[in-house]
Amino acid sequence: VTLIRKPNPSPAESEVIADYEETHRELLASRIFPPPPLRFAVGDQVQCQYREGWLLGEVIDLWYRESEWPPERPSAPYQVQLFRGGVLIYAVRDNDNCIRLPPST
Repeated sequence: VTLIRKPNPSPAESEVIADYEETHRELLASRIFPPPPLRFAVGDQVQCQYREGWLLGEVIDLWYRESEWPPERPSAPYQVQLFRGGVLIYAVRDNDNCIRLPPST
């Protein structure tokens, strides 16, 4: 799930953005702070939905924030470094549509 806004997101990316914005509204409305516990820890290997589909990576940070995000924007549950190319992304939701355990080998 991409995690970096671009001018013309694909339909899948638009869905993720809408999902993220809905979660943000829900958190603000319910006043659930601090955020709930996360499923993954720093160092865990995961799969993330990204432009090309599901890609393997490693969780490198929890409750990630970009410096330019306004204070009212919630943190992303995870920052992940993809194994393919070392790209840094963030997962906007902690659910299996965005980030999941890799399949067993």
